[in-house]
Amino acid sequence: MQGKTMYGQTMYGKTTRLAALCLIVSAWCMHSGMAAEPPKSDWIQIPVKDPNRAFFLDQASVRVDKGEVYFWDRIVFQQPTQLDEASGRMIKEKRILHRADCKTQEWTVVRGAIFDEQGQFLEALTPSKDNAPRTSVKLGTVAALELAKICKLAGFDEADTKVLRIGPQSIEAPSER
Repeated sequence: MQGKTMYGQTMYGKTTRLAALCLIVSAWCMHSGMAAEPPKSDWIQIPVKDPNRAFFLDQASVRVDKGEVYFWDRIVFQQPTQLDEASGRMIKEKRILHRADCKTQEWTVVRGAIFDEQGQFLEALTPSKDNAPRTSVKLGTVAALELAKICKLAGFDEADTKVLRIGPQSIEAPSER
């Protein structure tokens, strides 16, 4: 016996309208950079001397659109210190999609997510366009190391941006991101 959907189509052997709609929306989200994270990640660690935090960039997520670079980064806490108030669980990891301008050395958070010690999703970070200020990236910070790497991966060179001319390849435990 074959099941029926609410649209009168067969559930077995054919794709329902709802499933087709989900596929179309998913494809559009991935194409427009709106996926929670790219389907294939290539995380590299940023060399930072911090005993409690490890910083990573996803090389596979780097996309350039209208002169701005979009990329995912993540922070993993060895010993979580922040509590997610809504769930009462400790935050182990943060993943953030940034939009960066390599020429002006500014970036903003597009969206993100936080996870607990078991890797369970806790909360989405979705600032509105009006509430997501552009932040200037200061030399000597983890953000400067990330931006230099991302700008280079995106095809910018030293003539395009001074952030690529930063000195050390790793920094001490940063007080700023």
